[in-house]
Amino acid sequence: MSLNLNTKEACFIPAPEGLHIARCYAVIDLGMQMNKKYGNCSPKVLIAWELSDNLMEDGKPYVQMQQYTVSLNKSSLLRALLEQWRGRKFSIEELKIFQLKEALGKPCYLTTQQSTNPKGDQPWSNIVNICQLPSSVTCPPPINPPVYFDLDDYTDASYLALSERIRHKINLGMTTVTGLTPL
Repeated sequence: MSLNLNTKEACFIPAPEGLHIARCYAVIDLGMQMNKKYGNCSPKVLIAWELSDNLMEDGKPYVQMQQYTVSLNKSSLLRALLEQWRGRKFSIEELKIFQLKEALGKPCYLTTQQSTNPKGDQPWSNIVNICQLPSSVTCPPPINPPVYFDLDDYTDASYLALSERIRHKINLGMTTVTGLTPL
């Protein structure tokens, strides 16, 4: 066994501030997650976009991820995001049949802003606005493969395709909220 410890932290480069052409490439069911601040738990989803118009030095797109409570009630952040993205409000009929998977692959304009990560001193990127692309703007082809994970349609293959960090978050939520053994 080696006693040389790797002190390198995970190298994540936050999205630069500004307006970006982006494409949703991941919709991931995180299951029930505990909110320590409010002492409650709720179902969460992680949505990720690749910033197609802005590549890092290695040629990969910047990635913007945001976690939302799975809810389409009038005051939910997820519903507000989806309505901004669609450019219109949901009808009652649309709300009854909407599947979040429909967002996968959809382009948009995404405005990001950096702040300090609340859990450390590294920069953090947040979405401050989203809207649909005008028909005159073309989104570049996707770079990242699409990722869709739904705990209700669980398969080992789809679970193992997730990053270790996301699998850990799902498992931690299951353990904390239900006391069940992780997947």
